[in-house]
Amino acid sequence: MATRIFEPSGTVGSRSGIPDGSALSGSDGTVYLIQGGLKRAFANKSALHTRVDMKKVIPVSDTILAGFEDGAAIQFSDYSLVRVPTGTIYLLVGDKKRPIESMSVFRSIGFNPEEVDDVDPLDLERTRTATRSRSRVLPDRRAAAR
Repeated sequence: MATRIFEPSGTVGSRSGIPDGSALSGSDGTVYLIQGGLKRAFANKSALHTRVDMKKVIPVSDTILAGFEDGAAIQFSDYSLVRVPTGTIYLLVGDKKRPIESMSVFRSIGFNPEEVDDVDPLDLERTRTATRSRSRVLPDRRAAAR
């Protein structure tokens, strides 16, 4: 039997002392990510294993889990490539979507079109678009050639 680290102490939910970003599991084995005071279930094993080190999942009582409101399920694996009907392809990193600027950029990064999943835009509704960083995520190949 798993040792329970957190037990009810009169308050549950975001005031239970469980830090944001914790991965918790209840009696049924479902793993939840705590974000912004909400518990977000993983919709599939791929999404779970790309985001959580299973050794760090904390077993808690169902009472503790009941203290958190349900948030949107986590559907996609980290680093998934998805395309919406408008044709825009996004790289999903954490809870952000990063638009791929063009097919030329897509190919230069080394992505394969067969890796892209078509999705309904509603599936990405809660995923924030990443803001452009001044630093480059990938090395500038032109600078390397100089």
